[in-house]
Amino acid sequence: MQAILRRIPSSDDIARHRAKIAGFAAGALGTIMLSLFVGVLYSGYGIFTDPEPGEVIYPNF
Repeated sequence: MQAILRRIPSSDDIARHRAKIAGFAAGALGTIMLSLFVGVLYSGYGIFTDPEPGEVIYPNF
């Protein structure tokens, strides 16, 4: 139990490493936002929008 309690970071540890934590969060969020943006550029539709059906080229006879 003491080993688990020793590994929980204290507020001093978090304050000392806040730049690393912020860099990790910004990198993760930036990667997600960039991939969503590239998806919109590729498809023309957002992530939560349903694309409208296009013209049927080969109808079923």
